[in-house]
Amino acid sequence: MRKIICAMMGCLLGVAPQVFGLGSNYAEVLVENLQIGMVYNLTQITQMPLETNNASEETINVQVEPIKPDTPIAGYEAIPSADWVKINSSEFALGPNGKHTSDIQISIPKDKKYLGKRFQVDIFSHMASKTIDRNFMKVKLGVRGRLLFSIAPVVKERSALPASMNLNFRPMPERLEVKNVVLGQKREVLTWDNKNIEIENLGKDQLELIVESVDPKAMEVKDDSYSPCPNPAFLKMEKEKITLAGDSKVPLKLWLEFPENTEYANQKYLFVISLKNTGSIAGRRLLRIFATIGSTPVVGKKQQ
Repeated sequence: MRKIICAMMGCLLGVAPQVFGLGSNYAEVLVENLQIGMVYNLTQITQMPLETNNASEETINVQVEPIKPDTPIAGYEAIPSADWVKINSSEFALGPNGKHTSDIQISIPKDKKYLGKRFQVDIFSHMASKTIDRNFMKVKLGVRGRLLFSIAPVVKERSALPASMNLNFRPMPERLEVKNVVLGQKREVLTWDNKNIEIENLGKDQLELIVESVDPKAMEVKDDSYSPCPNPAFLKMEKEKITLAGDSKVPLKLWLEFPENTEYANQKYLFVISLKNTGSIAGRRLLRIFATIGSTPVVGKKQQ
């Protein structure tokens, strides 16, 4: 299932796919060029509802709520008020191995001071009845994703507004480990069964996607065991634009190429691929690559 961002990218009070069996597809969602004075149903404009799943064997009571972030990612401000965001069906019981869908509605006040602004609101899905003690504080157990949105710099007539965008696609898998990367050699990024990553269009409409290797620090994508990549350009791709027909899959051919520099030896790095749809309202999904670098270049030996 999609554990967006798109990778619409919870851990405890963080961003990761699951906590104690609870998971959400809203790890990170990006929506751009919204208009002031408008109310948006994100399920309708992205073709992707908020989906919460329970991978445990127990029924859990779940609450989903918008949270104003203390520290938004670079380039974004915290949403002025979490009241801008409403979640229908925000409290529910989730049976063993079950899933539940909710709609998220965002209302942009009709105030020109918000023109051109970029905001972040966190979507926190948590167990309603469980907390843990952490440094004498009660902490809720759940997964926390983020909704990023920008407001268009100019006001458009309602008749000129686009009807929807499409985030109903996903990379498969959404995270991948690449081990024993040799410095100075090209290493293809393949799945555990030696296949290319695939991008799947889950909808009926054709999609145009822009593929880009981005800086994890700028995206605030973190991992305790991996450092942000030293240079996003070390992860390369065959195509920077991909077209997907409805209900189709296409391979995403990637490779890592580190320079023969010993400062990268024995390191573990996180790379992030952005998959962004085109259009006047845009959205993005994220793919994470976890690379482990070998100790020294292997002279005369190609990688398998």
